[in-house]
Amino acid sequence: MPRLSEARRQDRYDMLLDAATTQFGEKGYDATSISGIARAAGVSDGLIYRYFTDKRALLSAVLERLFERIIERTTTAVHRVAGFDNRLEQFITSQLSIFQEEPDLCRLYIRELRNSGNFRGSPLFHMTKRYTDLLVHIVEEGVQAGEVAEDTDPRMLRDVLFGGIEHIALHLLVGGQPLEVPETSKRLAHMFVAGVGKR
Repeated sequence: MPRLSEARRQDRYDMLLDAATTQFGEKGYDATSISGIARAAGVSDGLIYRYFTDKRALLSAVLERLFERIIERTTTAVHRVAGFDNRLEQFITSQLSIFQEEPDLCRLYIRELRNSGNFRGSPLFHMTKRYTDLLVHIVEEGVQAGEVAEDTDPRMLRDVLFGGIEHIALHLLVGGQPLEVPETSKRLAHMFVAGVGKR
């Protein structure tokens, strides 16, 4: 049997991820099967096992591809503008937009992988850290530019902001309520930039 070219292998890999993304999104993790993904892709179960060890590995690959897209898009959006307040707003907009565009995958990430015992140290864990570190760098650059108070803890601000964004997004993920992304991003960024103390 002739060996597949690298390009052909990548095409097959992407095709399997596309089918898995659709199946996981429509059915959830538990109701999705390797056989169902194979049928959707028009291939045999065995072909999937040439690329992935099991269903969990396939879900991880689906979400890793999503995170690569998120990181690339957010990095581009943040560096398109100047100033701490604008960059913070762009970051929040990007994060909320992902929840709005990919609610099913975001739900799977939170329920199936992030809260699992094997998450820490996994490739997806390190990708998540790469993503959240973008916000840390925005804050650190804001401090260096004199736009953010010197005693601001970038990692604490990161944790608070991500917790707030996720809580806001739960209205969409659990209740199906639409997110007003531009307006919410602007208000949330302003709250962090201006603070809440009366002046």
